[in-house]
Amino acid sequence: MGLNATLESIVTSMASMLILNLTEEETGSGFNQSTTLWPPTSTGSPFDTTSPSPVSSQSPSPCGTEPAFPSNYGIRDVIRMRGMENGQSLECSGWLPINHIYFQLANIFLFLSYLAPNGIYGILYLRITLTIGCMFFSLWGWVILCAFDTFLWNAIFVLINLVHVVIICYYLRPVRFTPELEQVRGALAGRTQR
Repeated sequence: MGLNATLESIVTSMASMLILNLTEEETGSGFNQSTTLWPPTSTGSPFDTTSPSPVSSQSPSPCGTEPAFPSNYGIRDVIRMRGMENGQSLECSGWLPINHIYFQLANIFLFLSYLAPNGIYGILYLRITLTIGCMFFSLWGWVILCAFDTFLWNAIFVLINLVHVVIICYYLRPVRFTPELEQVRGALAGRTQR
C-alpha cells in the first residue's frame, strides 16, 4: 500500500510539473526542460527555476559526428515541429530525411517476420527473419547511430534468436536408426499389425 501511494505521488507531481511547464513556457516562467544531458551543464537539475545558459544545439556526440537532431528540444518545440499547435493541421510541416539502408533492411526483415505461417517451419522462418532484422538494427546502432544501447539490445536479440534457430533445427533433424534397430522396429511393427 505504501509503495503504491509513493508511486502515485511521484507520477502526480511529475504530471503537474509537465503541465506547469506547458502552460508557463510561453511566458518564460516555466521550468526549463530543454537542457541536454550531453554534455552535463553546471546548472544542476533540469528542473531548476533559474534560467541556465543556452545549450548549443551542436552538442558533441559519442561517435565524433554531429547528432541527427539536437537533443535540447523542449516539449513545446516538438509540438511546434509537428504542426499541432494553434489550430494548425496535423500534417507534417517538414519530414526528416530517410534513415540509413541498415535501418530500412532491419524493418523489411521485421515486416517479413510478421508474415510467418503457423507450425514449426513458420517458427523457424520467424526466428531467422528476426535474427537478420535485429542484426541490421544492431549494425545500424553501432555504425550509423553510434548508440551503444541500441547496439547492445539488438545484439542480445540476435543471440537469443540464434539459440532458438539452433534448437529448432536440432528438433527438425531426421532421426536415423542403425540397420539392426530398423530390423527390430520392422519386426515389432509387423507384430502389431497382426
